[in-house]
Amino acid sequence: MGRKLPVRPIPFPDESPAGYLIRVAEGNGFPSVTAMVDGLCISVADGGWITAAYTRAERYAEILQLLGVNSPNAFRLSFLRFGPTADSPRMIDGISYEEQFFSEDCRAYCPICLAERRYFRKHWSLRPYLVCQTHSVRLLQDCYACKEKFSPLRGSLCTCKCGADLASGPQIAADSAPVDWWMNEMDVGGQRGSDASACLAALFAVGNSDASLELLSGAQQWIEQRVVSAELRSLVSGSQSHPRVALLPLLQSASATVQALAQEILRLTPGKRSLKTDLPERRLTRRQAELALGVSAFQMNNLLREGVPATYRLDAGDGWFSARSVSEMLYDLMVGETEVVRSPRVVTRSVASVVKAIAEGREVTAGYDPTLGISSIRSACSISPNPESERPDEVGVEEVAKILGTYPEVVRFLARVGWLECRDRDHINRKRLVTGREMVECFARKYVFAGEIAKRANIGATSTAERLMALGVPAVAGPKIDGCLVYMFERDLVDRIDLASLQTMKGYPTATGRKPAGNATKRTGFEMPLAEAAELLGVSVQTAKRLMAGHHLRRVGSLSRSVLVTRGSVQRFKKMLSDPELVPIDAVPAILGVGSGALEVTYVQSGLLPVVDLTVSRRVRRADIARLQEMRANYVTADEAGKLLGGHRSHLPNLEARGEISPISFAKSRSVKFYALADIRRLQRCAAKAVR
Repeated sequence: MGRKLPVRPIPFPDESPAGYLIRVAEGNGFPSVTAMVDGLCISVADGGWITAAYTRAERYAEILQLLGVNSPNAFRLSFLRFGPTADSPRMIDGISYEEQFFSEDCRAYCPICLAERRYFRKHWSLRPYLVCQTHSVRLLQDCYACKEKFSPLRGSLCTCKCGADLASGPQIAADSAPVDWWMNEMDVGGQRGSDASACLAALFAVGNSDASLELLSGAQQWIEQRVVSAELRSLVSGSQSHPRVALLPLLQSASATVQALAQEILRLTPGKRSLKTDLPERRLTRRQAELALGVSAFQMNNLLREGVPATYRLDAGDGWFSARSVSEMLYDLMVGETEVVRSPRVVTRSVASVVKAIAEGREVTAGYDPTLGISSIRSACSISPNPESERPDEVGVEEVAKILGTYPEVVRFLARVGWLECRDRDHINRKRLVTGREMVECFARKYVFAGEIAKRANIGATSTAERLMALGVPAVAGPKIDGCLVYMFERDLVDRIDLASLQTMKGYPTATGRKPAGNATKRTGFEMPLAEAAELLGVSVQTAKRLMAGHHLRRVGSLSRSVLVTRGSVQRFKKMLSDPELVPIDAVPAILGVGSGALEVTYVQSGLLPVVDLTVSRRVRRADIARLQEMRANYVTADEAGKLLGGHRSHLPNLEARGEISPISFAKSRSVKFYALADIRRLQRCAAKAVR
C-alpha cells in the first residue's frame, strides 16, 4: 500500500468511477490516473488493468485502498455487472443496461451540469443519453475546441490540454423527450423495455453515430405509434448496400417488433437502384447471408448444391459470404419500376432452380417481394413472343378450354385419362401441355359439357346433368363416373332434347335424394340439430352442450357436421322442466321456513333432501319436501334447539351428558344431529318453573 494521498475528494452518489479517479489524480497533482496508480502502488499497473476496474468492484476498491481512499461511498462508484462476462449488462441506479449501450467513460458531458458541479455523471456514458434531461441541451463529445479525444485515464477532468474549459462549451438546445422515453422504458422494463432496447441496439448498428438522436426518436415513434420516421427510411436510401443487407441488424434481431420494423422499412423502400461502385467489402456469416437473401437454411443448401453462390461470387472463403456480392445478387434479381416484365411463371419449382435458370439466361427475373427476399422470386420465359415461333395448329390448355367451353383443369383431366391426346412439349421444346387444334374441334363436335347446355337452357349446371340423365341421356364422363370435374354428354343425344321442356322439368330424381321444393310436408325425423334443440328449450347452444354432456340429451352418431340429438330426449327433458312435481330448489327454503344456507348444509349435503340436477336448474320432488315437513314437525336441528332454549347450540352437549336430551341422526351421507321437539318443549317448561 502506498502513502496516504493528501487530497481525497468526497464522491458524489451518481459519479462515474473514471471521473472520480481523475478528480483524485488532479487534486494531488498527478499528470494522469496511470501515473498516480504506478507511483503509489508496488506493482506496475497499465491502463487496461485500471479501466477494467471500472466494472469490477473488488479491483476498484483495491485501487482506492492502495491510494489511501477508504470511503465506502467511493467503493460503490464502480459499475456493477449483471453477469460474469465482459458483455454482461451493467447496473446504474438499479437499472440494467446492455453493454453495447456504453461508450468510453468521461468523454460525453453536459457543459451546464459541469458548470454547476464539476464531476462526470454515470449516465453520461450511455450512448442513448444524448440530451441532458435537466437542461435540454445536447451532450458534447470530447473537446469542443480542438476535437481532442478524451482519455478515461487523463489527469484533468474539466480542462483540455489546449486550455479549453469544458464547462464553457457551447450549449446546443435539443429535445430531451426521446431520451426521457428511453430512460423510462429501461426503468419500467418488461416486454416494452426489451423491445425498446433491441430496437435501439439494432438501429445503432445500422445508422451513423452522428444521427443517434434521430435514430432514438425513430425508435420511439415505432415502438409507440408503429410509424416509420423519415430518419429511419433514410437508413436505406443513404446506404451503399442493398436494403436487405443494410438492415441486417434489424432482420437478425430476436425481437419480433424489430423484425416488423425491418419489414416495414423494406416495404416503404423505392424500387431497384444501382449499386455504389465504392461499396466497401465486408464478410457475412452464413446465417446473415440467409437473412439478407431471405431464404431458409434448407433453401440455402439447395442454392449451394445448384452452384448459385459460385455463379454470383458469394463465397468469401472459410465459410464466409461477401456482403457486396449478396447486394449485387439482390439487385440483379430485382425488377425496376420502368422495366416491362411478361407474365411470370407459376411457382412450381424450388428457389434454387429458379435462380439458377435466371443466372444461366434460360429465364429472366420477374422480381421478388423485398420484404420476403428471393424466397418469393418469380421468373418469366426468356424467349420473346414471336409470331413465327407459334404454330396455328397447336393449342395450349387455356385455348382448348375456350374451344370446349369448360375449365383448364377439366382439359388437364381429359388429357390425363386419355380423352384428349396431348403432348407435354411444344414444337420449340418448351414444357407446356399442347394438342392439335383439329383434334380439339373434332372433340367439340362430338361431346358437350353440362355447363354449355346449362347456359343455353338458363338453368344450373348440376341440375342440368340430373335432368338429362332423368330423360335417358347417359353421361359419358363426370364426378360419379370417372372422376371428371364436370359431366360430359354426347352432343348428338343432347341435340334431340327440347331445351324448353328441359327448363320446365319437375319431379326428376336428384343425386342427393332431395325432394323437389313444394312437395310433401317435411317429415319429422328421429333426430334434430343441437342448435334447434337449444332454441326449443330456451337455452344457449353452449348450455345445450352441457345438457348433452350430462346425458340429459342423447347424441346421435352421424357423419353430419352439425351435432344431432334425439328428438325424444329433447321432448323428455322439456317435459321435466315443466313438471309441477319438481320444485326449483330456490323456492324450497320458503316452504320449509329455513335459510338457503341451512337448507344446503343440513338437508341437501346430508342426503335428507335429494336434488335432481337438470344442469340448467336444480329441482326437488314435492314428495321429498312433504316428508321433510313431516320430520320437521317433530324434530329440530341443534341451531333451532339452542334458539328455543334461549342459548347456543354449544350448550346442548352438556344437556346430552346429563341425560336430559338425546340426539338422533337421520342423515345418509353426512351426520347431522336432530333433537325431539317434545324434549326441547319439556326443558322450556322446566326452565320457566325454575324462574318462578
